[in-house]
Amino acid sequence: MKKAQVEVAGEKGFVIKMKKGEILQLNNVLASLKIGQVSKEGAFALLETKLTLSPLVKSIEEAQASAANELKPEGLRVDGVKNAILEKEWNDKFIEFMNRYLDESISVQLSGLSREDLYELARDNNIELAKAELLNILVV
Repeated sequence: MKKAQVEVAGEKGFVIKMKKGEILQLNNVLASLKIGQVSKEGAFALLETKLTLSPLVKSIEEAQASAANELKPEGLRVDGVKNAILEKEWNDKFIEFMNRYLDESISVQLSGLSREDLYELARDNNIELAKAELLNILVV
């Protein structure tokens, strides 16, 4: 994921444009981290970011459930047996919709993290390069 351009700087963080899919990825990485060794400011920034992402992730998950339900064709199951053709059509439509949906960008206000705190996170959690790159968007 490429670091997006900062639009607004301030004490509370910054506003960044992110794709919805990137929001899910960042949330998943943050959910798996131990934050005990970062500074107090870093820990607070990570917690604030998690709290900011939480309703966005919930909204994305609700959209996913709604899409799956709304796109579900009639006659998918007949006498308890799935119609393979209808199921494939349903899956294809769902995947296409979700790909488009997750590719949409939205502005998100995130709390900044110091390079030192990112280093501590990476070291304490044995973070692989791809996850560290994802977390790098938080560095101010």
